Amino acid sequence: MTRIAVAPAIIALACALEAGAQASGNSVQVPRGDAVVIDGRIDDAEWRTARRMEHPPGTVVRLLRDADHLYVGITSERQGFASLCVAMPNEVHVLHASAALGAIAYRPNGDTWQSPDTAFRYSMRNTALDDAARSERAAYLRDHGWVASTVRMGNEGRSQEMQIALNKFKLPFSLALGRWLFTNSTESWPATLTDHEGCISLQLVRGSVPQDLQFKVPFWLTIENR
Repeated sequence: MTRIAVAPAIIALACALEAGAQASGNSVQVPRGDAVVIDGRIDDAEWRTARRMEHPPGTVVRLLRDADHLYVGITSERQGFASLCVAMPNEVHVLHASAALGAIAYRPNGDTWQSPDTAFRYSMRNTALDDAARSERAAYLRDHGWVASTVRMGNEGRSQEMQIALNKFKLPFSLALGRWLFTNSTESWPATLTDHEGCISLQLVRGSVPQDLQFKVPFWLTIENR
């Protein structure tokens, strides 16, 4: 029998291509439901029809949509706040929700991604749940295309809600989530994210704007337009 030697580099390339092919099929259809009130409280009745995905253990991401919005609900055993990356064609938007809300966009530049801005512009610090505060959040959603509960609105950093307007962020798009934990570390979602993923850069998740990140969007979760 003739044995054919296969170069390790060829094997590695084949494995990478296979992994990329598997990741490219990482898409979901989000269940429909009623509108979610963005108050930082994950109510089981309100989220009853949502798709529920746990990663890492102890952190659950819920996905739900109506005709006009995608809702993301996050609960965790670990205290922290959310930094959600939304990949559009040739652009990644980072939606940061700590004690205030801010967003920034990255665009490809050669082998990396860069932002034309050097800092987030933070606002929407109101944690109240009265009519005036709800009107303020509705205005933020209208003006920016998204809104979220801040970390002080949730269960001591263990729950957050986000609302994304589908007339600004048009489906299909891909999502990845980084959470900054109060232990000065990060956790990530979905499980398919690879090492050295820019979306979970400690600087970015904490609220700075590092340059030359690598966003590996084929390994994110794609939200189908259905």
